[in-house]
Amino acid sequence: MSGAGTPGSVDGTQNEQYYLRLHLLLMKAGDVLRTMFDSIITPANLLLELRNHKRVIDKLKKDGILSNDQYILLNPNPASKRFDVSLLIVLLRNICNLQPNNPFWKEKDNNKITDTMPPVIANIVRIRNLRNKMQHKHVAYLDQKEFEDNWRLLGHVSVIVV
Repeated sequence: MSGAGTPGSVDGTQNEQYYLRLHLLLMKAGDVLRTMFDSIITPANLLLELRNHKRVIDKLKKDGILSNDQYILLNPNPASKRFDVSLLIVLLRNICNLQPNNPFWKEKDNNKITDTMPPVIANIVRIRNLRNKMQHKHVAYLDQKEFEDNWRLLGHVSVIVV
């Protein structure tokens, strides 16, 4: 039986393959964010830096920005290799001196990100937005244009972020 290529299918259609390929590239974008994080806060200094930012981290937990699971990863023996993309982005924004109060962090639409944004922040926000968009899809489906546009975007921001 041949798949019709309808959204939501799990029959290996091209559109499903686009989704899976982009999802895998997004996972690699997490490695890019980790490399950036580790260049700002080296693994050898991670525990000390987290202790220095304890008040900020506790407020993030209290405000529901950090989940219990993410908070646990920060104590007692943190290792950035265990941090997911969401946690890395929160830490980059809030403890790595990347202008945490800059309104650009709140932009949810990659089409509205302009050249006036600081490039590092803009690219972290682009990764976050694309990841959120992919995570909230109801079906594993991307058309070719959406795949190509997002593939190009991720390839570009991954090079710029590092």
